[in-house]
Order: sequence, then C-alpha cells, then structure tokens
Amino acid sequence: MINPESWIEWIERAKQGDPDSRDRLAEFAAERLRNHLFRMTLRHDVTEDLVQETVLEMMKILGKLKQTERFLPWLYGIALNKLRSHRRTEYKHHNPKDLQFRKPSAGQEPDGLEKLIGNELRQVVTQAMQSISERHRTILSLRCFEELSYAEISQVMGCSEFAAQMLFLRAKRSLAKELGRYGLGRGALIMALVLFGKMTAATQAAALRVSVPAASLKVGLAASIAGIVTTKVAILSMSAGTLLVAGSAIVDTPLSKIFSRKADMPVVQTMASMDGPGKMEEGDESRWMYFPEGANGPLMLRVARLGADNGECVSLQNSIGNYHYDASARTVYLDNWRRYRPDLSATILPGDSPALTKILTGGSASDRVATPDRLHFATPQQGLLVIEDSQAGRTRSQIEQHLNLLEEEYFQSNWPATIRRADRRDEAHAQGWTRFRVVGQIDSHKVRGNGCIPFVYSAVRNNRPWLDLTIGGERLIDTAAGSERIGSDGRVERFPSGRFFEGLMRPWMGLHTIDRVRRDAALRGIGSDIQRVDEDLTTVTVRKGDLEIRYTISLNRDWVESITLQRGNRKGILTFSYPSSSSDSKTEPTLIPSSYYHDQAGEWWLMEILE
Repeated sequence: MINPESWIEWIERAKQGDPDSRDRLAEFAAERLRNHLFRMTLRHDVTEDLVQETVLEMMKILGKLKQTERFLPWLYGIALNKLRSHRRTEYKHHNPKDLQFRKPSAGQEPDGLEKLIGNELRQVVTQAMQSISERHRTILSLRCFEELSYAEISQVMGCSEFAAQMLFLRAKRSLAKELGRYGLGRGALIMALVLFGKMTAATQAAALRVSVPAASLKVGLAASIAGIVTTKVAILSMSAGTLLVAGSAIVDTPLSKIFSRKADMPVVQTMASMDGPGKMEEGDESRWMYFPEGANGPLMLRVARLGADNGECVSLQNSIGNYHYDASARTVYLDNWRRYRPDLSATILPGDSPALTKILTGGSASDRVATPDRLHFATPQQGLLVIEDSQAGRTRSQIEQHLNLLEEEYFQSNWPATIRRADRRDEAHAQGWTRFRVVGQIDSHKVRGNGCIPFVYSAVRNNRPWLDLTIGGERLIDTAAGSERIGSDGRVERFPSGRFFEGLMRPWMGLHTIDRVRRDAALRGIGSDIQRVDEDLTTVTVRKGDLEIRYTISLNRDWVESITLQRGNRKGILTFSYPSSSSDSKTEPTLIPSSYYHDQAGEWWLMEILE
C-alpha cells in the first residue's frame, strides 16, 4: 500500500505541472476509487465510467485543494457527487446475474478464508449487500475498507460527524438484518464485510489486504445511546448538546447560536399524523422538518408513526412530490395537495415567534398541548433539520444542520416494493408546475394577468415562479430577479422578489395554500378566519379595519380559485385559472431598470389596490 507521504508529494509536484507526478497521482486515485465505487454501484460498467469522470475532475480542480493531507476525503467527495449526478440522469435496476465479482487469476491460490467459503455463502453476502441502500454501502465502504475516520466521512458526505456515526450505525443494522434473513447471526457481520471486500477488490493483491478490525465498527458513545433510544424510529441525526425534553433544555454553544429557546412561548401543537389521504389523527409520531434554504424558506416534511415497524412513514413531502401512506389499504398515494389539519386549524412550525403563533392560533394557545417550550430560530442558516418526537404526551426536539438531506434515503419515496403506488395527481401537478391566468375587476378597472407556479421544490430551477398582472393602468411584475410596480404615469418602483406573490399560493414552499395565506397575513399582524364550503372548497377571510379579503381555495388542488376584496361599497374580484403549459405561450417578463428601490415590502399589496 502506498504511504501518505508518497501521494502528498505527488500532489505538490502535480500542482506544479510535473507530468510524471500527475500520472502517478491519477493511477493511485483510480486504484482507490475503483474498489470503492464498485462497492457502491455493484456494476463494473458504471464503476469504470465514474472512475474516469472522477479522475478527470480531480486533475481539473487539483489546484483548489488547500490541505493535501485531506486528499482522500476530497477525492471520495468528488466521486460521490459524480455518482449522485449519474443517479439523477439514469436509473438502472441491479440484477444479481449481472454482478461480476473478482475471481482468482490463473495460477493464483485463494487465501485461507476463501477456501472455507462456499458459493452459497457468497450468494448470501451478495444478496444482503444488494438489499441494503446504496448510501449504506457507501458508508460501510468508507469506514471499513477505505479506513476513513468519522470526521473525514462527514466531509465526504456533507453532514456532521455525529450524523455520520448514526448513519454507519444504521448501515450495520441494515446489513445484519439482511444477513439474519438467511439465518446468519450478528457475529457474521465482520465475516460478511471481509468476504464482500475480497469479492469486490480489483486485484488479488488488493483482496489479500482486505481486513475489517472490530474497532472500525464502533461508533461514539452519543451515537450508541441515540441508536438504543431510536431503535424503531428513523432518526437521521441529533445533537447531543441540544436536547429538549418536556420543558428541560440543554443547549451547547455552537447550536445555541442557531436556535434559542423562548420561555414565554405559548403552548402549541404542530402537525398531526396522517392515516390515509385526507385524514389526520393524533398519535405518537416523529416529524422531520427540513429547511434547505433556511428557516424562512421551503419546507420538506417527513412524518413517521412511532411504535410501528421501523418507524413507519405515513407522510412524505420532499422536493419531488407529496406522498401519503394508507396502512389499511397498504397503498402509497401521490397527491396534489400538501398536508393540512382536518379541523383546518393553522399549522405551527418550529421557529414561529410567540407573536406569530398567537395570531395563527386566534389570539390564544391551542388546547392540544405538545410541549411547554418550542424552538425559535435565531439565524436563517441553510440545511436546518428539526426532528420532533411526540410520545405519551412528551415531545423531544433535536436540531441538526445537514446540507444534503434531500438526497438521503429517508427523504426519498422508499416504501417497500410490495406496497401499491397510486398516482392521483392531475396533469398539472404531475408535470410539477403550471401556468396560470388571472382575470377580474377592481371597481371599474379591468384586471388581467399571467404567471407560473412550480408545485414542488425540484421544479423551481427550470420553471421559476413569476407573475405579470395589470390592474387598470398599473402593472405589477414579480420574478426571481425582483419585483416592480409600473404606475400609469410610467414611474417604476422596484421591490425584493416575492412582493406580489405575498398572499397568493406558493406550493413549492412546502405548506398548503390555506396555511400559506394565513401565514402571510399573520406576518403582517393580521388574523384570519377559515370556513369549509364543501368537501373541496374552503374560504379564508382576512380583515383589517373595514377591508375584507376573502380567498376561495381548493383543498385538493392546493391553489387559489378566486379572491374577493371589499372596503365599504368598493369591490373587486380576481379569478384564477390553470391551463396546461402547452396551451399558454406566455413567457417570464423582463424587469425595467429603476432607481426607486424599496428594501421593505410596505403595505400588503392586496390591501393597497383598493386605495
């Protein structure tokens, strides 16, 4: 095995342009990558492609590597990104018959262990490794075969060191469970790992070097304790320094800068668990709330029922769609709508201030008590994960920062293959985005407009939200680049992006429209009333002084059907329609340069248009 001093020297010389060092470094990297990538993909063709792509990328950006001693974690990080890119563009089912593990070359004798291993045991180990997730194979390879520390693994996988320990712990359990299906006890874990390492080694010499010391299978004390506590609960990671249990809090210094506890926060209830489409019920559950862009950005949600096998997931709202599991029908439904409470009471999120919570709950705390303390966001950091476990009237909250959580298995639609899938989305929601049109009248002024809304977070990149609305002689434009108001006199005022989407549907943000509208009003210090019209339609009424704004919202389609406005004898109505994108050629408008820029949004624009 090449010692670190050699490849560190090659890196330094390669950076200076030495061709011999570049060749040696490329050869060394390819050898390390080939075994590791094959253990993740279990496909020789995919492995060779990824090795070449990774080595080429490594040489291209080698000059950006600042700490040469961290070369291996940096290299494996590039490889993991290449693999993720490959998985996003091409999905392939792995067939055991296609696997081609290493066989001894002619004249080479297998070592003592291989003499004792029969074909049947090889097949068991192969099938067990295929059955666990690719992410679990990845961390087993990094820890057991590449011999990386948890700190280095956290660098590769973009998570905390504690999260890496927890993931490794679950990977071991997952493999042990699969081995157990074939009658192999927990003591067979190391043997299975060694055998897998030898079968996937690129050469006989590499196979002879494979060993898995018992020490490499250990995790830290905190992760071990967390693993015991959460045996049947799918918890990705938690901070041992930030644990809130029924009002008692321990906050360590780094995380206390991200979150702070407010002792005067009212008692509130967060989202309830769901059992089947359209039905929610109270119960012991684990809620994962993930904010990829920070506390005020899009929300991804995963809800699992505690006490069920493996923490059975009953609701998942990720970047791709909205999934709801009906246990009685053994069916996962893919629906248009985001989650909402059956009594239509407002959803309260971690980070909601006491004042905002009071408005959303109608001026008083909810009767359904979750916990006397709630987390309050202090800074808008990206990749925040909040896990709330409610059980037997007690709620435990955990906090973690994790930048790549959406690509992990727990935020994917990974129900067992035996469970039936039913896609109940309409054409627009299945597409992931839609154009919309607005027509109406404000007093004697005609209203007309167009726009685009993505329904899911993943659709935002290619189909950004925009709005182009004309009211009489005034024009309102809102795009990702900013928003502007063009007066009838031609004067242009510029505002931050989102100014004129405030008070409208924003499904890609992760809340149902009935919650989005009420939250927009509450952020302005304005309360609202909600009333169900029928099985599908619901009205949300916002009042301020003598002004009344009434929304008619489709619960099933999760969008605004119409908005009526009234102040005294002045009235207005906006009606929304959602044609298919192919029938609407309208494109995103271009903003006009303006020197009149407003950092603050000012009055709510829907209240201004009756002025």
